[in-house]
Amino acid sequence: NTSAFIYVVRDPRNVILSMSNHFGITQEESFKIITNEKHIIYPQIGNELIPATLVSSWGNNYSSWKNCNSIPKIIIKYEDLIHDAEKNFKKIINFLKQKIKIEYDEEKIINSARTTQFENLKKIEDEHGFNAGQKNKFFYLGKKNDWRNLLAKGINDRIIIKFESEMKELEYI
Repeated sequence: NTSAFIYVVRDPRNVILSMSNHFGITQEESFKIITNEKHIIYPQIGNELIPATLVSSWGNNYSSWKNCNSIPKIIIKYEDLIHDAEKNFKKIINFLKQKIKIEYDEEKIINSARTTQFENLKKIEDEHGFNAGQKNKFFYLGKKNDWRNLLAKGINDRIIIKFESEMKELEYI
């Protein structure tokens, strides 16, 4: 069904913060979701349910994509996209060029990185709205969404215990 994929992974501590805002739930509820090995989402469009998806825990989800070796893949850390968007956009484009014809130049890369900065997207949401099914603003805190300042310490400790090997592999700890 697919010839390649791009998987974007994010530090699970910041995932908890984003989920809490997105769904209007507590950090503890978000923790329970991302540590649930049997977590399933039941999406719908309007009133129509679409097929359920097993998401599993953050660690299982990451590992399942990482260990999928039957098709070409690229794994990008969300934090790397934020830190150096241009470099990572080029990495993604070079990966996609192996499968499809893509024409780009440095100016397009620079423009893409500039126009997708958090501040620009937040401004568009403020002016025109943005509905991805969230309870609160989608473009909420940006770089200020930092687990070091916002995540309950007990949750941080439990996340590290639960996902230590994956977090070490990704250099989150």
